[in-house]
Amino acid sequence: MGILRNLFKADTRNRVDELAEKYVPKNDIPQLCSELDALRLKALSRDEEEAWYHVRGALEYSRKNHSSAMKYFEEGLVTFPDSAVLNFSTGQEHEREGRMDVAAPYFNKVKLGKSAGANYVMATARYLYLWNKIGDAQNMIQPFFDAYRELKIVDDTFLHLRGLPFYGEAFACRAVFAKLTGSLDLARDEIQYAKANMKDYNFISLEREMEALFSGDWQEVIKNINFDLQKKNTLVFSNYFLLQKAVHEAHANQTTAEAEVALDRINFTPQDFKWLEDIRLLAKCEMASRTGMRQKETELLTQFFEKQPLLFEPNHCFYFNFVDYQEILKREYQRKRQDGRA
Repeated sequence: MGILRNLFKADTRNRVDELAEKYVPKNDIPQLCSELDALRLKALSRDEEEAWYHVRGALEYSRKNHSSAMKYFEEGLVTFPDSAVLNFSTGQEHEREGRMDVAAPYFNKVKLGKSAGANYVMATARYLYLWNKIGDAQNMIQPFFDAYRELKIVDDTFLHLRGLPFYGEAFACRAVFAKLTGSLDLARDEIQYAKANMKDYNFISLEREMEALFSGDWQEVIKNINFDLQKKNTLVFSNYFLLQKAVHEAHANQTTAEAEVALDRINFTPQDFKWLEDIRLLAKCEMASRTGMRQKETELLTQFFEKQPLLFEPNHCFYFNFVDYQEILKREYQRKRQDGRA
């Protein structure tokens, strides 16, 4: 239970976090900085001191004072060289300037635990993926699967309450990374183990999508989406599945005109994920690329990069079959970072 024990160590009172919780929702950054600087003169616990460096640097980062942010992060690392949050933030600053060779050693010190939850680990894996450090990204998410095997129950709510990502989110990343490295058995072995030893998840559906990703044939996935939509015509996330279907069909056999009509026919509501609009936009980018409409693709990609400067997370690429196309976009992302344009 080592991983889970690290996630659920008893919390101690942390005055730094309390100040952040008080002032960040009000966007009163100057007052928060003032109180943090005053607090620094007092005796702090080790947890509070680590948090102080991280929060103080993050505030400078939020104000685009990147040199000041880096100063706080690097000063903190002198005392806390293994701090997951400080290593993440330092790596993020180097990555922002396109220095992934410098950032990578910091990112690789991010570990799942009390100071850095699943969101930090997933964000780190995303950066590693963006720079084609796929083996490191696969290693980064391994602790999630170790935890799932300890728990054996992978119901979404059950995992969320324990600070872990949904199984489908983590597995989708594993499958994408497996495809990109040609290590398909890593994902296949994982899903077979899950089917045999875990419960409270639709592993059959997940396996179907995995095999579609590996083979390029999404017809069985489309059939399953149609079946679910017919069976559950009031499905809460129906627009998500309608968009998924439209994207897969566009990849499969529709003309560009038919595909755009199908995509535009979906009327998103305030209850839908806001990023679904960007999935629709990316689908149009991909269609323009596939059909040789370069000028249109360039115009659409300009809009897309404004909305999703870090591209899409690999798990979203898994469910909407954008893995191959985003490999092309990653090159532009890297150029933008190195040119200081991202």
